[in-house]
Amino acid sequence: MVILRATRAVSNQAHKDGLSTIAPNFKGLIHAGNRRRLNALTVEEVLKLWEYWLASPDKQSKYVRAVGRWLLLYCLNGMNTIDIAKLVWTEKAASSQKFLQFVFIRSKIDRANKPIGKQLDETSVHIIPQLRQLLDEYASPYNPGELVFPAIFLNAVTDGQKAIRVHDFNRRISKKHKGGM
Repeated sequence: MVILRATRAVSNQAHKDGLSTIAPNFKGLIHAGNRRRLNALTVEEVLKLWEYWLASPDKQSKYVRAVGRWLLLYCLNGMNTIDIAKLVWTEKAASSQKFLQFVFIRSKIDRANKPIGKQLDETSVHIIPQLRQLLDEYASPYNPGELVFPAIFLNAVTDGQKAIRVHDFNRRISKKHKGGM
């Protein structure tokens, strides 16, 4: 199954790039994966987390910070952690703008399915009031061109070091979120 998925990806990319005139048809050979809904939180549970975070006096304690980070992921529309780590302050996120938003190119897209000579689509995430509260607590101060969350990468320079830091960030959220409240 994994080999067929990889073959399909290579074939599709070759077709997009004009290297192949045949668009392969893998329908029926590769089955869609199951969605993971068993561990999804209900709206009520998310609201309880939000209330817990709001009521906590010390937003930097390990459990409250883990909940805050999870809420950040939630308010950022489930953005991948690598994209959060690479997120940069832009003019569109300035408080002087009427509609505040983060605009970025997803990491999965920029390295995988980029058709040769084509512009990549940008993804927008609106900065709602709840997200603004979380940013005020956990993000760096607004400074165009600077990382929004420099603490994720810390001093990592190489891609390998950055991947370890992102993995660490995810692990800290999961570990504290499961064990804590």
